[in-house]
Amino acid sequence: LASLGLSSSWTDSLHIPRFITDELMTTTSGKILFFGILALVLLINTRFVFSVYYFVIDPHETLRGALRKSWHHSRGKTIRIITSLAGVLLTMIILVISFGLFIFTPLYMGEAIFEKHLPVLAAMSLTLFQGVLFIAGALLQPLLTEAVTVMEGEEGARPETIQFTKRKWVKHPKALTILLLSGFFGMSAIHYMTLTETVYQSVTKIVAHRGYAAVALENTIASLDAAAKAGADYVEMDIQETKDGEFVVYHDETLRRLGGTNEKVSDLTLEELTNRTISNGTYTERIPSFDEYIDRAKALDIALLVEWKTYTGSTKDQAEKLAQLLEEKEVLGEYIVQSLDLQFLRHLEAVDPRIQTSDIFAMNIGGVPDTPAMYLSIEDFSIRPSFMKQLSEEEKLLFVWTVNEERLMHEYMQLGVHGLITNYVSNAVRVRDYYEEEIGLFDRVVWMARQTKIATGL
Repeated sequence: LASLGLSSSWTDSLHIPRFITDELMTTTSGKILFFGILALVLLINTRFVFSVYYFVIDPHETLRGALRKSWHHSRGKTIRIITSLAGVLLTMIILVISFGLFIFTPLYMGEAIFEKHLPVLAAMSLTLFQGVLFIAGALLQPLLTEAVTVMEGEEGARPETIQFTKRKWVKHPKALTILLLSGFFGMSAIHYMTLTETVYQSVTKIVAHRGYAAVALENTIASLDAAAKAGADYVEMDIQETKDGEFVVYHDETLRRLGGTNEKVSDLTLEELTNRTISNGTYTERIPSFDEYIDRAKALDIALLVEWKTYTGSTKDQAEKLAQLLEEKEVLGEYIVQSLDLQFLRHLEAVDPRIQTSDIFAMNIGGVPDTPAMYLSIEDFSIRPSFMKQLSEEEKLLFVWTVNEERLMHEYMQLGVHGLITNYVSNAVRVRDYYEEEIGLFDRVVWMARQTKIATGL
């Protein structure tokens, strides 16, 4: 009541429990009841709006007496009170929007004319707009209070206008100018760093196939390091279960191709595998465990697209163990798990709904597959503009694999795929950056809102 309807630290927790409001909003009578209660609260708040005024101007008045006076004197003035306060609020909103358009128009025009993003200008524009919001917030409460005092001031008497005295530092305009400029550039620098780490991040993600396998041995720490250094957003890698129920980073069912032996991965323990040396004839490395691979990826600040390989010999609790490991490593919301085994993915989602999954489809014919997963991983032969349109309508995101030709990289970037899985990371990053420069702040904000909607299911 003292804040004239604005929230405070203790009123934030005062609300009808959501399980009640959700139930009410399912029926017409419930909606009428709900909005009727809100109207009643507004009416009561309006009738008590002069309480603070009476309590302040009369040093002998009690709070109870002030509430009684407000209830009496507000009779018949409900519409006037609401329209007056709403008018002040609406005027402030219009001014803020107008200043916002004035501030952001140069940024919008600049990004359109030069066809590249301008994070420095965006940071400065955001700082100016933040200043406008700060000033508007500081003025709104006094303006609402002034409106109340004017409405209920004694007839013929005008409440005294507050006299603002000059502070000592205002007499030194140079010091004030330095202070304001320092604050402006300091906040702009903070906004610049924030924007480059969020809004100006890549729209199309570059995914290194088995790490940067073109310059290092696939699925090894070396290929992970090379992918991060080349600028990949994700590293796609393969994991499977060992004889002793642990997870190892390796693609094939056997060690024949890289290890020179017909032994199955599922027949060896984690210790036996991680002590093995593998080679493709050019590079020689050691097989890593999934645990150490995650630790290295976190140190490099790069996300993983984890492909689960289900071969014979896997234990029944593999989904539970994988979910537990991802939670222990605190990467549940960051990593995506994909697999050809869709039954395993559905079980994994049931074990922990926080895990993001991507269904893999090879040689997909026709439209978008019917799946609850938010991500799809599909080979590039199946991708057509009509497929991308349907994908957008169903609000799903696409990883396309394995795209190594630069011509195809351009094609899929133009189609707007979410992630491009490739063996040639540096080439893909260069192509991606060419298109990224043309996407401005406002288009990126819309894109981020759409991704958030898809990811949260809102």
